[in-house]
Amino acid sequence: QNITISDDAKTKYTVGDEFLAPKIYAHYADDILAKMWTKYIMFSAYSASGTFFNANCGHLTHDPEKKEVLLKLLNENAVVAKAMNIGLPEDIADVTYNNMCKYDPNATTSLQRDMYTEGKGTEWELIQGEMVRFAQKAGVNVPTLEMIYNKFKR
Repeated sequence: QNITISDDAKTKYTVGDEFLAPKIYAHYADDILAKMWTKYIMFSAYSASGTFFNANCGHLTHDPEKKEVLLKLLNENAVVAKAMNIGLPEDIADVTYNNMCKYDPNATTSLQRDMYTEGKGTEWELIQGEMVRFAQKAGVNVPTLEMIYNKFKR
C-alpha cells in the first residue's frame, strides 16, 4: 500500500514507490503495535534463552530443558503484552514457538553473540531490561525472565 506524503502536484512523493524501485517490499499493518510486540515477544525470549544456555535455535527448540525455558519466556512475555492491552492472539506464544522451529537450527541472535564477546556493547538492557520494566508496570510476574536478566545484567 502506498502512502502519499504530499498531495501537491509538484512535490508529490509516495513512499511505497520508493521501496518498490530497489525491490524492497513492505506490508502495511493495521495494528503496528501488535506487529512490533509479536517480534518483541519472540526476540526477547530467543535472545534471553540463547544467552542463558549459549545455545543455537535448534537446541532451544528441541532440547527438553532448553525448550521448557524458551516456552516459559514466550509465555511470560505474552502475559506482559496482554496486561498492556496489546491486541495479540491468545496463542501467540505457541504460534511464535512453532515459527521458531522453522528457523535455521544453527542460528543465534546478535544479542547472544555480543554477550559472549568481551568489551562488546549490547542491547541487553533495552531488550530484556525493558521487558522486565513493562512487566513491573503492568503488575505481572516474569520470574524466568527476571532470573536471566539479572544473571547477565551489566
